[in-house]
Amino acid sequence: MTKQSVTKAVTAALVSALSSCTPAVTPELPVSNPSQSEATVAAEVYQQINAYRRAHGASPLQRNPELDQVARQNSEFLRAKHAKLSSQGGSTSHLSFEGSTPSAHKLHNINQVGENAATTTTSGGNTAAARLVSLWTHAPKQENNLRFGWTDTGVGVVEDHDGMVFATQMFGAYKAPMQRDMLNSLRAH
Repeated sequence: MTKQSVTKAVTAALVSALSSCTPAVTPELPVSNPSQSEATVAAEVYQQINAYRRAHGASPLQRNPELDQVARQNSEFLRAKHAKLSSQGGSTSHLSFEGSTPSAHKLHNINQVGENAATTTTSGGNTAAARLVSLWTHAPKQENNLRFGWTDTGVGVVEDHDGMVFATQMFGAYKAPMQRDMLNSLRAH
């Protein structure tokens, strides 16, 4: 395969709308603290996803600070790699899912892990959170993640200087909910 055909293949993968989670690259970026705007969008995504889950008979997810960090790291990675699709919004490929999964499994003792990632703009009639959630609810694989039997979630949102918003929602399930409760208790002390 020539360098040009590899570049075309990578570009096609990035542009493919609402791609599935395909492991490829491990992110190695430091995680910055979210701005007020980024934190607000992440909180709105979290609330809207739980409302969506309740409306479809699924239990609400608990917000998990470790998964927030993994999700934010993934969004930072996507911004750094300029994984932009279109000014009207779209999904990114899951370039760093291979790095997110071991981080969640090993560092945070989470048994199962899933991920949704998307990008949109801060302009337009809808808020960024509503646009992101809409992208995920209208794509079969991502929508399946929204209704799966996860226990925990983390949301990471990163806004670029040009108005692009990169968002990742990590999903996790502990082997036993008691394990999560014990970890939360240890964190509190």
